Amino acid sequence: MFHLHDQTRRSITLMAFVVLALLPTVIVLGYGVAWRLPQHAQAEAERLGDRIGMKVSIGAVRHLRPGLVRYEGLELFNPETGRPVLQCKALQAGWDQIADAEGHPQSALVLSATEPEIDLAQAEQVWRLADRLFLGRADGPLEVRLACGDLCLKLGESRQTLGQPELTVTTDPQGTRAELRFRLSGGDSPSPVRIAVARDRRTQPPLTRFDLDTGPSAMPCWLLARGLPSLAGLGADCRYCGALWASLLPAGWEGGLKGRFSRLDLDRLVTDHFPHKLSGLAEVTVRQAEFHQGRLAKLDGSINAGPGVVSRSLIDDAAQFLRLTAATDPGMVVPELPYQTLAASFLLDHRGLQLHGLCPPEGSKVILTGPYRWIAGEPEVQPQPLAGLLQTLIPVQHIRVPAGADWLFDRLPMSGPLPCEVSPIWGIDGPTAPEAALIR
Repeated sequence: MFHLHDQTRRSITLMAFVVLALLPTVIVLGYGVAWRLPQHAQAEAERLGDRIGMKVSIGAVRHLRPGLVRYEGLELFNPETGRPVLQCKALQAGWDQIADAEGHPQSALVLSATEPEIDLAQAEQVWRLADRLFLGRADGPLEVRLACGDLCLKLGESRQTLGQPELTVTTDPQGTRAELRFRLSGGDSPSPVRIAVARDRRTQPPLTRFDLDTGPSAMPCWLLARGLPSLAGLGADCRYCGALWASLLPAGWEGGLKGRFSRLDLDRLVTDHFPHKLSGLAEVTVRQAEFHQGRLAKLDGSINAGPGVVSRSLIDDAAQFLRLTAATDPGMVVPELPYQTLAASFLLDHRGLQLHGLCPPEGSKVILTGPYRWIAGEPEVQPQPLAGLLQTLIPVQHIRVPAGADWLFDRLPMSGPLPCEVSPIWGIDGPTAPEAALIR
């Protein structure tokens, strides 16, 4: 056994204290001080910005424990315009181990946001982030979960709060799947709105699927229009209740929908795009809609609108090209007529357009009524050719083709039958969806 000199023992003890106690304490304190310096928050913001391709600002970074960090005063900016895309009072991020569907452990990134707000005018940046996630490939399975109390979406003066949103994103080499559930503010619906997107990399080329189910809730169309531009022209107060499902194939979108549009602005839909006047608020029920390769294959539904104003030119052209029966009262030969009720069922497919009047009394076959008498009734011959619909909306005497004409040409059914073998995705029982099949 070795006998050490007292001075040697003292030196060894002092060295052990420095190495095992003092030095780790100094290192921990140094890290603690460094993490609280503004430079650390700036460096973390630059690191996040490089990863997501946006300018990031962070007020402070708090390391609560190993693997759990809290970003305070988090802001994401458009790198070109400098306008804010997302603002969040605080975002807490941490890693956790969860079991997958087969019971195997996998890593999960759990996010908790406080008072997040997204500017939908900068939605393009949000879609870029989503594209990075969906088009990227993961070496192993990864799940991301995001939850917060309320999420505020703003577009100009419009505001919409999503209550208790929950976002789950699962990605692996086979594909990526995201599902968002939330409740609309001011509603008492027992079931949340559900939006799901999936990208399947097992097919060549990869297949992207989209699924929307509002349940009994009615979503503002200006909000849905950020992802479905076809809904942008339905009016500021238009709302949709129903479901939509679609798949993006190499030849274009195919899918279907069922649902109801309320407070649809006919001025925005017709007057703003065609050389006719038609005003009033409408409720449109879509019983069944199918689209194939980006083109409408079938649209079955009904409309109930009024009161409003209709131009005589629209009535005359509908009578000429769609064979509607029109009243011949001389007192009605004026540029614009007030109408009381516009009610009809419609069926649009490759065979043409069928219209049946639903104005009271039942069985009258009247489509349009004025304050005192009927104005227009259903055609005697059904269906009418689609060319008649185009000629009604776009009279041949107009040399300049109005806005919306190309949109119609590209999306109306073709003269021959279209194959439309489409099936619902993600477990919805049949197409139960919104957007009258016209999806870009």
